[in-house]
Amino acid sequence: MRNRFDFVAPDFWGFGGTALPGSIGRASIRAFAKQTLEIIAERDPARTRRVHLIGHSMGGAVAIEIRRLAPSLGITSFANLEGNLQPEDCTYSRKVREQGRERFRASGFEALKRDIRKLAEEGSPPSRNWMEDLERTTADVFYDAAADLVKVSSGLYIDYRDWRDRSVYVFGEETLRVSTGTYNRLLGDRRQVAVIPKAGHVMMIDRPRATADVCRTLLES
Repeated sequence: MRNRFDFVAPDFWGFGGTALPGSIGRASIRAFAKQTLEIIAERDPARTRRVHLIGHSMGGAVAIEIRRLAPSLGITSFANLEGNLQPEDCTYSRKVREQGRERFRASGFEALKRDIRKLAEEGSPPSRNWMEDLERTTADVFYDAAADLVKVSSGLYIDYRDWRDRSVYVFGEETLRVSTGTYNRLLGDRRQVAVIPKAGHVMMIDRPRATADVCRTLLES
């Protein structure tokens, strides 16, 4: 597939060790969408190539915002991997937002890292990956991104329901009990849904081959 597609997996501003531009102010879903659009424009300035979006968790929300900002972009398909379509899906982000910025900055961020570190030490591969990510961001960036995700999630479902390009919403089997409302709503609206067996929220780490197969099927359809 690498011969047919140009894969890009950017670190959002403020994450992965990337700096948050001073002109941005605070991390937000819209800022990350604009960042991604800039990257797409750099790769395809003439806008002659088709765009396929694969977004996990917050990245799914960013993908929907990309479509809002650039409806003529030429998006061909979208694999939405548990992209927080409703507030009930934002499990950790809700907990972060409820603390408030000052409390999260003072103690919440370190408490979160302790919890994730414990899970990582107990042998959770997704937690080990998340621990690495947490070490490469700041409390303020994490709080702003989480709080904005919860805020925008109340309007994401309708936009995804009305998405006219090829798309599939992907669940990890183990997180269906948290997102039962979203799952049933998608089925009721006849949206394509895939469930990765024996996987949690970070299904591409729990079951990488199965997750890749779902994305590959969408890309090649």
